[in-house]
Amino acid sequence: MDRKKLLSFLIVTVVGLGLLATTAWLHEQIQISAKRLNDEQYLTQSLVYFFLYFLLGILIEWKKAWKALQGKIHLDKLLFITSIGLLVISLIPPMQWYMWYGLRSFTTPFSIFIKIMQSYDCHIAMSILSGILFAKSLATTNQGKTDVN
Repeated sequence: MDRKKLLSFLIVTVVGLGLLATTAWLHEQIQISAKRLNDEQYLTQSLVYFFLYFLLGILIEWKKAWKALQGKIHLDKLLFITSIGLLVISLIPPMQWYMWYGLRSFTTPFSIFIKIMQSYDCHIAMSILSGILFAKSLATTNQGKTDVN
């Protein structure tokens, strides 16, 4: 492994661990805000929390994100719209879904969707997936095929 690859690997690893450490700390702060019933602080912290996971998803596809930063952008509109849609849904905190819909049983397909949206784990997964899709949407070839490098 040459020095350039090793250095980039180390930088990505350190940034990734930094993001994870920040999300761990922020998760504790969110729990404190929820216990204190501080809605505004809870919502703000939740937005930042899930956005950090979005950034982690971009970091997973760091080579594509780096190419996009260098100006080698070829937008895949379908992937881009999908990633933004997932991001918007994932940024709505689970507690907000509880406030809107309460506790529901699995009686309809929509109630299953609501149950999923009330899970922090699903929001984290959607945030990471939206980051990956966002990075991939920016670094595609002109023919719409994803650039594999």
